[in-house]
Amino acid sequence: MVCGVVIVHGQSEKNIVDYISSNYRIPIKVFSHKNGKSSIQIDGLPDVFSNKKFNTQSDFENWIGTDLNSLNSQSFKIFTLMDLDDVSNKSVKSNYKAGSISGIGKHWAKKFIVPIYCDGNLEDVLKDIQYPYAPNNKAKKKYIEVFPVNHNDDTNDLKDIQEFKKKLLRSQLTNLDTFVQFCFDNKSDFS
Repeated sequence: MVCGVVIVHGQSEKNIVDYISSNYRIPIKVFSHKNGKSSIQIDGLPDVFSNKKFNTQSDFENWIGTDLNSLNSQSFKIFTLMDLDDVSNKSVKSNYKAGSISGIGKHWAKKFIVPIYCDGNLEDVLKDIQYPYAPNNKAKKKYIEVFPVNHNDDTNDLKDIQEFKKKLLRSQLTNLDTFVQFCFDNKSDFS
């Protein structure tokens, strides 16, 4: 059963979500354009929410394989992990940072949506918390090494993720720690 969905801006954000969800063994579905190779902007989120997968609750449930009515709305979230550097409309940007997505009206999913922002971009956040970051687009390919997906029962990265979250908490440029905490709260036990 899926406990969350993350709509990611691009490949770097997808790498982080895959890293955290694979290490915590949390069933999260990721939505991206072309597997993260094409970016989604904040002002494009209304189009995402009118996409066939998100348009109706029934279509969404078919895509994720979970009946939302059987879940506690506090235990299921739709995160949108976006950069703010490309947002020209100040109202859209401030609404997003305040937890609201402009242009989706009374969409059925609104009660599940949690906007996650990187003020500037993800690299600005990683630089702010003194974490390895890509100084250019070519170097972003190395994020797979910084944020490796866990394919076995190795639990060494769990402490790294908690340290990552502590650093994120100290940054004024993001609320990404909210997503990390959600994953921690819903993680599988390793005992």
